[in-house]
This record gives sequence, C-alpha cells and structure tokens, in this order.
Amino acid sequence: MNEQASSIYKHSLKLERRTASLYVQNTGCQQCSPSYGWGPGVRNHFLLHHVMSGKGVFISRDTRYDLRAGDTFLAYPDTTIHYCADARDPWEYVWVGFGGLDAASYMGQTDLTEEEPVYRGRDSEEIRALLEMTRSLGYDRVICAFQPHTYSRTKALFAGFVRELKKADLAVLTDIFAAREKNTAGVSSRDLAAEIPGALYCPSLREAEQCLMDLARPGDLILTVGAGDIYTVGRALAEES
Repeated sequence: MNEQASSIYKHSLKLERRTASLYVQNTGCQQCSPSYGWGPGVRNHFLLHHVMSGKGVFISRDTRYDLRAGDTFLAYPDTTIHYCADARDPWEYVWVGFGGLDAASYMGQTDLTEEEPVYRGRDSEEIRALLEMTRSLGYDRVICAFQPHTYSRTKALFAGFVRELKKADLAVLTDIFAAREKNTAGVSSRDLAAEIPGALYCPSLREAEQCLMDLARPGDLILTVGAGDIYTVGRALAEES
C-alpha cells in the first residue's frame, strides 16, 4: 500500500460515538497519488466516498469493486475495508464520515447495503444503451435532447456524455438541472455542446422545445433524456403534434 497522497483537504472532528441522531465525523476531498490506498482496516463510523475522476478499487467483505468517475462507495462501521487508487489513473474523490443513533436507519432507506455498498453512476452508459436500442427501430434520424443532472455529476461524467451523445444524429443540450447545487465545478451544457459535432445549445427548456419543433421532420425520433424536468419538453411536443 502506498500511503503518499497529494492535493488533500480534510476536516476531522475526531468524535467518539455519540447519542445524537446523526452527526458528521469528518469530511474532505483528495486527488490521490498513484496507488495511494487505505487499509485493510476498520472504521467505527460510516464513510461515504464519491469518485470525481480517475479510477480505483474498493474491497469490502472480501468483495472487490473496480470503480471510476461517477461511482459512490460506502464503508460500513466495524467492517474490514481496503481502497486504493489506480496506478495509472488515480482517482480524485470527496468523502464524508458520519454516525449517530439513526445513521443505519437512514442508510437503510438508500440503495446501498452491506452486501452491495456501491452505487455506480452510469448515466453515459444508459444513454449509450438507449441510443443503440433506438437505432434498431428504423427511424431516419434520432435526435437526443439532453438535460444533465447536477454540476458535479456533469463534470465527473463529462467525457462519457460527449462520447455517447456523438452517436445521436443530432444532440440538443439544455442547461444543467442543478437541484440544490451551485456551479462550483465550473461546467455547463454549453461546454458539452462545444465538444459534440453539430450539437445545439438551448439554455432554457422553452428554447429547447422551440428548437426541436423547428428541426423535427417526418421519420424522426426525438428523445428527451435527463433527471430533471426535460420530460415537459417531450410532453409539449406531443401536444403540438
């Protein structure tokens, strides 16, 4: 294990187990050096990591998970874990450690479990599967109107979005659905559009709707894709047709 790290910010409260419902134990972000790792070892609290870029390995309960940008992994208390950055493309991640009387109950309401402590952020792969499927339907053109979800996710999955959206006959990008985030990542849908040949950038949903209405012709399949409110564009187009 290589314990040398680089570009690290960490704030640790060094708390003992407490009677609060939920409390933060530590938080931070880190661009790891090649092969940097932690463990095997045991934490006395929950520890959640989200991979912003690069690759690495997480081992929990003797199960190995190969992870990359967009993935999230959770270390459970009193469970032997080991995680390590890739030697060639070391990951950058953010993390938060937490505990409390109700922490386990809260985590039980998520998709993460001790048996499956990883959530894989595969938005770009879902777009690929969708576009590959629609190619078999016989339409003249496939137009994909895409609304990315959150700035941090768009930054982490930027290359994948560009790669897969290039496979549409035409991509229309509208502004990122921020949820509760602020744009500290410095990324926008305009940046995506600039990397995709022929792509169009429409800042608002209303502009995207009008753009699609102007572009549409018989034989087209128009897909509205995203985790925000872009479905309203598809609904409006259906009502106009």
